[in-house]
Amino acid sequence: MRVVAFTVLLSAQAPVPATDVQVNAAAPSASLLCEDTIKAASASYADVARAIAASDAGDCVVVPAGTASWAGGISISGISLIGPGSTAAAPMTITAGTITLTKHPTNVTRFIGVRYTGPGQFVQVSGGRTNKMAVIHDVYAEDDSNGIFVRVETYGVLFSKFHFLNLNHNGADTIIINPHASDWNLGQTWGTNDKNGETNVYFEDGSFAMPATASTSRWP
Repeated sequence: MRVVAFTVLLSAQAPVPATDVQVNAAAPSASLLCEDTIKAASASYADVARAIAASDAGDCVVVPAGTASWAGGISISGISLIGPGSTAAAPMTITAGTITLTKHPTNVTRFIGVRYTGPGQFVQVSGGRTNKMAVIHDVYAEDDSNGIFVRVETYGVLFSKFHFLNLNHNGADTIIINPHASDWNLGQTWGTNDKNGETNVYFEDGSFAMPATASTSRWP
């Protein structure tokens, strides 16, 4: 997918489970069914990585407000990683590092309620197509590079209430959707044909924006 110079609203038509996207930004862990809630001591990479390591599938890891570099990269699968909300008066802002979501066989993987200022790749999503959905919800992310910003390598992914700003694809594709497990025999998946949200990639209630100086094509 090549992002050009526009702002667009895309909305999913399939019946995505309500519990996957209905999140109270003021108290996000309260609106999800968490097996256990683990609170990171701070927004730092070390404290968040420690909280994730202490979690099990189905748990919620809550990150407090703050600004931190996650340059080492953060990986989650089957848990919900939750910040205070992208529009919170005191947000959680990531200044570096890729967040990798790997779809889990039995639990939805969620990344919720943060801001990202780059540079570099923001999110990568992978995992088996029939695994439970990956949800990226309530994120405000700004791309400070000319490289890949979002990469999706599987089906069953939902981006909702997102704002991707300053996307500049002059140097490379910015958002790549390239499921490696493509099946040409899969059949029609539009709308309600996707019964459980595991067949498509959805962008819902969000926007893409590029700087005014960026060209609309990589080719002359």
